[in-house]
Amino acid sequence: MEKLDFEMDPGLLSPYGESVANILFGVFPAAANIEGPSGIGKTELLKFVVGCLDLDFTQVNFYQGTDVEYLVGQNRPINGPDGNIILQWQDGMLTRAIREGHMFAAEELNRASGEILSRLFGVL
Repeated sequence: MEKLDFEMDPGLLSPYGESVANILFGVFPAAANIEGPSGIGKTELLKFVVGCLDLDFTQVNFYQGTDVEYLVGQNRPINGPDGNIILQWQDGMLTRAIREGHMFAAEELNRASGEILSRLFGVL
């Protein structure tokens, strides 16, 4: 894995935020788990890192009702050119993020169902 050479502007992040950002830069593009109480800036830190890496960002907030199709994708009925209904694949949020090279943030992952977690673990 190639080490990123990156310097942050002094005072841009708190010392703790700077430490976490440096860890994220060090493990990129591997998966990372950032945990902590609500409202401390985890998502904003990710957005900062993504901006520095010139990447796009896909964020999903999970809850118990989040279904696998939203994450992975599904066949959707559409009107075909001859007027008949046909099925067309529509990527889910995770599939689209992977295809387009986005950084994917799974917010509130502790609220996701076991089925969702098994799909996520398959790509981590």
